[in-house]
Amino acid sequence: MLKEKKLNLLYFSFGTSFIIILDQFIKYKIRQIGGFYICNKGISFGIQIMPIFFGLFVGILFIASLFYFYYNLSKNKTIDLLISISLILIFSGAISNFLDRIYLGCVIDFISIPILNFPIFNIADIAISIGGLIIFYNIQRKKTKTVDN
Repeated sequence: MLKEKKLNLLYFSFGTSFIIILDQFIKYKIRQIGGFYICNKGISFGIQIMPIFFGLFVGILFIASLFYFYYNLSKNKTIDLLISISLILIFSGAISNFLDRIYLGCVIDFISIPILNFPIFNIADIAISIGGLIIFYNIQRKKTKTVDN
């Protein structure tokens, strides 16, 4: 059981680190070569308004999720694979965007899809969004199982 717990922590740490490094490296290269990017002082996908309560809510949610992950590991409980993947994606995206805010005063957004008239975003935004969708899917899947039983 201890080996499995260490392996889960290793996967979590590696996955989170990989996405943070990938996102930060791409943002760095875009800034260095003078590629297209914007400095977003708002929240995800180019939304410019960020109320203070939103930041507090996200911070509390982040800490609660981290606590959930480590609590379950410490109690030798298994964590659903989909939940683990979603936590890795959400944590890594949140941390990477937070690093931008600390060091640059804004989040670097550089992916634009003009055909769809979609807001500009970055790898971290994609990770957070996919992580959220996985959690939503997992909740719906469990509701369906409960109703069927």
